[in-house]
Order: sequence, then structure tokens, then C-alpha cells
Amino acid sequence: MGLFAFSRMITWCYYGERCWAYVFGESNRRTFKIMFLIFIFMGSIINLEVVVNISNIMLLTLVIANILDCISF
Repeated sequence: MGLFAFSRMITWCYYGERCWAYVFGESNRRTFKIMFLIFIFMGSIINLEVVVNISNIMLLTLVIANILDCISF
């Protein structure tokens, strides 16, 4: 389970970094990595329920963006 969690963190970091570079440019990749490390640390010290709620809110914003994109076609 620990290896699965670690591999998922690496995967999400890669996907996020590529998206960040696409939106903000290749020169800002270091900013994303620093933010990612800060959020990993924050996620390890705050309450699990808060982490899950924040995660759900972030995924909801992605869903809303995708729905709006589908409606535009």
C-alpha cells in the first residue's frame, strides 16, 4: 500500500507539472514542485477529513471545467 501511495504521488506530480508547464510555461516548473512539496507536507500534518474535503473540492472544480467545455460544443 505504501508503494502504491508513493507511485501515485509521483504520477500526480508528473501530470500536474506537465499541465503547469503548459499553462504557465516551462520556466515556472520549479514553482509547481515547491508548491507540491508544501501541499504534501500540509497534507501530512492536518486532519484527514480536511484533506479529503479539499481533494473533493479540487476534483469538483475539474468536473465543472469539463462540463462547461462539453456544453460549448
